Amino acid sequence: MFDIESIMAMPTSLQVANDGIEINMSPQYIHNMQNDPHITIYINQIPGPKPVTVRLHKVPHFRLGIIPGLVHLELFVFLSGLYDETRPSNFPTQQQLTRFFYHLLLPALASQPDSHYAQHTLSSYAHAKMNRQAASAEGLKSRKMSKETNFIHHLPSEYLGNVWDHIMEHVGDPSLHDFGNIVLFLCGNNFKTRFKTAVPLNCFSNFHHCLKYTLDLRYLEKETIWIHFGKEVYPCRQAIYPSLARLLFEIPHSQNRQSIKLEKGVIDCVHYPWALTSESNNMTIVPTGRNAMGLAGLAYSQYYTSTKDIFDADTIYPHMNDGIEAIAIDPCLTKAFQLAGGATEVNPKQVPCAFLASRDITLQGQADST
Repeated sequence: MFDIESIMAMPTSLQVANDGIEINMSPQYIHNMQNDPHITIYINQIPGPKPVTVRLHKVPHFRLGIIPGLVHLELFVFLSGLYDETRPSNFPTQQQLTRFFYHLLLPALASQPDSHYAQHTLSSYAHAKMNRQAASAEGLKSRKMSKETNFIHHLPSEYLGNVWDHIMEHVGDPSLHDFGNIVLFLCGNNFKTRFKTAVPLNCFSNFHHCLKYTLDLRYLEKETIWIHFGKEVYPCRQAIYPSLARLLFEIPHSQNRQSIKLEKGVIDCVHYPWALTSESNNMTIVPTGRNAMGLAGLAYSQYYTSTKDIFDADTIYPHMNDGIEAIAIDPCLTKAFQLAGGATEVNPKQVPCAFLASRDITLQGQADST
């Protein structure tokens, strides 16, 4: 069986959304990317003789909103100029978000000729954040809301082009030069069971139909589209998923792709004896240099068994929190290490909860899979 798990792309404009964008005026860190998508971008650092290559998830960014349609897609804004390898987080500071909304996004919305739309948007990022916090506090008192509340505003598709042009026109102002190049990034996942078919062509055909309804493909470039394509094999009733990413959505018939020859790269083969076949089912292989697979468009390949799904909670696995190790250390000793600067600060109340959650999901997954 073949399936498409996810898609990632870098659109050239907000106008890529056919049915508008559900904009969140108060983005939160919890929505940021934490896992490595195996995508890199070039960043011009000053001072610096040439651009540097940086992992995408390490660049400061925030989730702008959701693209509605037949497939669920998230839209992120990456501020490449804010990248610093010493930053403790990939989420912009409150001051940086305030400047982005106050000097770029909100003026772009206010510049639209239809004032009846602008009157429904909030006046600033701080206003949106306070509304979210107030609604959250009141909701907790009446037990009707969760701790966090999002304020969503629908931006119609007819405004998207003008809004993006206004942002790109003013991002070069001297007061905003530290934002650098603004990169849009959209992604959607968990499509595996939706597009699963026995014929690869039908899998891509169904996915293309849904994607064409949701996105305007004119604002997507073939070089910046990555599709997570997988195949399931069932030997001895154990599923193996070799997932291949960055298969171009539209493969051109020009000589650009035909000119790639195997002689340009070397493919290393590793032989696994029967006793070590389990090791071959838990790998992520990334082609580097002049490897033929990388030249053909492959970003990475993964091989894993179906037992992974038992412990996978939205790409969060048991005991991923490094602070759990502090449970085995005397609290007084941990505090002494923290004061001396030799240990990372952990919340003593959250660490036991993280350990119990990891333990419970492991035990429950093992019990339900037997």
